[in-house]
Amino acid sequence: MQKISNITTNLTAEMEPINDIIINSKFKGFAINYDSKDYIITVHHGGPIKMDNILINSYWNELLILQYNRDYNIKKIKLFKYNIPKENQILFLTYNNSIKIELTVIGHTFINLNNLPTNPRNIYIKATVNTKNNLKSLSGSPVLSSDNKLIGIFCKQENDNIVYILPVYYIIKTLTKINNNSIYGVDCDCIITKINKYNINNNYIYHKSLNLMIPLDVYFMLEGDSNKEININNKYNQQYIEINNMLPISNERYIEMEDNKIIVNATLLILLKTINVELTIHFINFIKVNLGKKIYLQVLMNGAIDNTCAIDNTIAIDNTIAIDNTSKLVDEIKLDDTIIKRVDEIKLDDTIIKRVDEIKLDDTIIKTTKDDNQLCKIININNSIYNFTMFFEN
Repeated sequence: MQKISNITTNLTAEMEPINDIIINSKFKGFAINYDSKDYIITVHHGGPIKMDNILINSYWNELLILQYNRDYNIKKIKLFKYNIPKENQILFLTYNNSIKIELTVIGHTFINLNNLPTNPRNIYIKATVNTKNNLKSLSGSPVLSSDNKLIGIFCKQENDNIVYILPVYYIIKTLTKINNNSIYGVDCDCIITKINKYNINNNYIYHKSLNLMIPLDVYFMLEGDSNKEININNKYNQQYIEINNMLPISNERYIEMEDNKIIVNATLLILLKTINVELTIHFINFIKVNLGKKIYLQVLMNGAIDNTCAIDNTIAIDNTIAIDNTSKLVDEIKLDDTIIKRVDEIKLDDTIIKRVDEIKLDDTIIKTTKDDNQLCKIININNSIYNFTMFFEN
């Protein structure tokens, strides 16, 4: 029998498209054997992933669990270590043919689900890495202890040398929960001083499996499940409740539509970030100002950049060009560090038309318009012009 040496597999998934904008995502995955069953473990990062072999597409964390088959031909991890590692402990980000990158634990942190401040939080192990290489393509790889036990899954990198690892306990909870399509909390107006047998101290509770004090919102999201009860203050038992619909921004795992309008949810925002980071920053600021309103997005394609650039039949360039019903020949226009060169013709008949031989946009936002109830961004994506309008209806 041939010896299996690879510990990860390369995965590719297509995200749900917006109009004809198709984004592919590439990441790693690894195999575990838990409770005598085999699974492929990876991450969805909150994006609207489309794959045929999905078992669990978790709403409450960024785990994606796939059906295992022998075609993957990778080692299966069978040993797990649940406790959150201590500071200065050495871990190993492991991928491909058991290549190992050394990590040094610097602590743990609590990060809002889908990076939305209105969401409950999850625990991440925080570590440094002694390399300046971009490790983002390795997301979904296992992180092992020195004795080859699974500590967690590598999720993200920050500022070159900081990495974040979702603990293995989250994998086990995702496999054992009845309902992974919801976010849980409790309905209690009283001051919570005790849950089950553990006292609450400054809104923190001890978690035995993790050997860690964690905030209550983290505890509820981690331990909450369908028809599961907890005891509060030694007085009464209460079932966890689903809080999805109570959150200002939906955390559905797909693109939601209503009357040909896209409902703005967490998954959409993550997809927009994949398309254009700056675009997402502007839209998130718009959402913050209008939190509590039902917000929509419409995306229109305005044409391709191919010697002719037309945006909604009107192009305004911040008064860079003065037009007084005359045609002009312009050799170069500099607009917000975007260079549009060799403009051959400009005409004005209620419509401004520009013919250009060369245009450099590089995903730069070309135009922004804003009023009280909408924000419009016109951007270049792969040499095509798209109009993104986020709005709410009064």
